[in-house]
This record gives sequence, C-alpha cells and structure tokens, in this order.
Amino acid sequence: MPINPISEDSLFVESQAIGACGDWCTAPRIEGAVLSGFSMADRVMKYIHKHQS
Repeated sequence: MPINPISEDSLFVESQAIGACGDWCTAPRIEGAVLSGFSMADRVMKYIHKHQS
C-alpha cells in the first residue's frame, strides 16, 4: 500500500517518451490503478498523435 501517493494521475516525460503509472500515483485502490492507467494511455496517445507525420 503506497504511503504517500503523488497526487498526479500518471507521469510522462515527453523528451524521453517514458512514463509511469499505478495506484501509487493517486490512491491505494484498484480504482486508482485503473484511473492511472487510463491517464497514461491518454498521454501516450497524445504523444503518438503529436509525433506522427
């Protein structure tokens, strides 16, 4: 169980195209993990769309 969630849905560094997500980001429950995963998927899709040409 995460002691201090970071209060961000997920982390993504565009310059390195790397991210992290999980229940430790938002809340120590399965719902926190799912919402964090959705957030990461959104960030990755935006990154891909931005860099497609």
